[in-house]
Amino acid sequence: MNENQIKAYWQQRDEDQPRISLAQVRENAATFHRRARMGDLIEYIACAVVVAVSGFYAWAFPGVRMKLASLAMIAATLFVAYQLRRHAVRTLPPDSAAVPLLEFHRRELIRRKTLLRDSWWLFVAPLMAAMLVFLACLAPDRPEGGLPLLIFGGAVASMGGAISLYNRWQARRLQRQIDQLDALDPTADVTT
Repeated sequence: MNENQIKAYWQQRDEDQPRISLAQVRENAATFHRRARMGDLIEYIACAVVVAVSGFYAWAFPGVRMKLASLAMIAATLFVAYQLRRHAVRTLPPDSAAVPLLEFHRRELIRRKTLLRDSWWLFVAPLMAAMLVFLACLAPDRPEGGLPLLIFGGAVASMGGAISLYNRWQARRLQRQIDQLDALDPTADVTT
């Protein structure tokens, strides 16, 4: 390629770049953070309900197996709440910071994408394991109800798989948003 071809290619590439205003980036970031915070709040409320109900079961059920199963459920739920807190979205930077806003929003998208992509190990598997332990401890107390417990266990496993698939789909959607931001910012780190 000669110098004129390189210059023409560069100018054409610059024209092909999608244009987005700072206001649009700020609006997208605000919408993302509002939805992420609302989702986190719902998850925290669900964790509190599970801990309260499991705590009641640990106190009310007479058998040692059921107390241990309830405590396992509480431990798994607290682990999930810890992971949620660890991966929670941060507050938006001030309005005056244009480039830091773009970088910040990109980092937050990556953080949430990682959380969703790894949700099987961070949330679903610990809760499913605790629920299956709970069911296994409940089974000897109800020998006549083995089939319903087996069906419920299968439903728990299916629900966990569906949640994981949905979270991976959401992670792919976030990756597309990250790719769009990378197209805007040529200095962005592409190691996501």
